[in-house]
Amino acid sequence: MELEGLLINIALSSTTAALISVILSHYFQTKFFKSQAEAGYIQAKVRLYSLILFYIEKMRLAAKALGHGEEKYVFKEREIDGIIRELNDAVKEKLDLINPEALKNWLELQTIIYREPALERMKKLRELILQEYNTQIIPRYRKIVGEEPRQLTY
Repeated sequence: MELEGLLINIALSSTTAALISVILSHYFQTKFFKSQAEAGYIQAKVRLYSLILFYIEKMRLAAKALGHGEEKYVFKEREIDGIIRELNDAVKEKLDLINPEALKNWLELQTIIYREPALERMKKLRELILQEYNTQIIPRYRKIVGEEPRQLTY
């Protein structure tokens, strides 16, 4: 009888340990997968915002180099169509990554860029992208990945 009770206790202990092991393994694998997915999402957002900011800053620095001032944006007419096409290609496949207000601003900006002054819209787009990048994307990236991409402070 005693042996039978001992065998039952061993079987129950083994079953309990296996069950706890499976539950913990599932929990940590799920947590790891979510963390990896969020890190990929944040990295994709960093790449998209970096591309947008690259072109905005290129136009701003061109204006500054040509003596038009700090808050102006200059582009060559033959270049702007390529820039618009490249940014549209990048954005259209990643709509979930861009701030809705920044997207609206970008879509309106590309429509009016040849017809009316676009300075205020360009400033607003730059401000929106920089603000979200520096205050939301970088802290999340740091928390998940443990590294910090360079903060943008043009």
